[in-house]
Amino acid sequence: MRRVWAVFWKELRSFYGFGWMAWLGVLVALAFGPLQSLRMGATGFLVTSLWGIFGGVYLLETISFYYERTQGSSLMLLSSPLTVGEIFLGKYLAIFLVAYLTQLVALAISACVIWSTFAVLPPPSLLPMLFITIPIYGFVFMELYSLAYALLGNVSYLWLVMVLIFPFLLSPPSQIMPIINWIISFPALPIVLGILLALLLFFVVSRISKERMVMVLS
Repeated sequence: MRRVWAVFWKELRSFYGFGWMAWLGVLVALAFGPLQSLRMGATGFLVTSLWGIFGGVYLLETISFYYERTQGSSLMLLSSPLTVGEIFLGKYLAIFLVAYLTQLVALAISACVIWSTFAVLPPPSLLPMLFITIPIYGFVFMELYSLAYALLGNVSYLWLVMVLIFPFLLSPPSQIMPIINWIISFPALPIVLGILLALLLFFVVSRISKERMVMVLS
């Protein structure tokens, strides 16, 4: 576990090296969430949570991989005694920690905005989705991103994916509200499924050979 924490701290330092990009993403999340809350009321909490986690994960993981490419540290990590699973687990912990903290701060600001404007707060039934379900699937998205990087060495096409997701983050379509209501009514099922999916994806990522990654990244 000590080697995982070494990767974790290295990742946090890489965010500091590209601090202006990370802070720009944080400021956008902190400003965008409350604005959506002001426009959408309590539904804005969902948008704030989605934006903080998915947007934060995408930005931070892009910074992480870009940093490794520019510093040439990808091949150095792969030539070390670290396993692929340890490398990615350290990355996941650092990226998820920063993204989750950003989401929490954005939700706190949104709560203040909505309370001062509408005198309402999110119902207790919404809290598991905000603080557990959405972050879990943000973690799954992070694993899918890293899997694409490990297998292809190029994640530029994921810009297109984010372009498709962006309108949803701006304003979730009304057609998905029944799904959201179902998730709120039965919170345990999507949480369990998300955890199982995250474990499965980590198993797949950790089984990628170093030789394949060296071939892709070199």
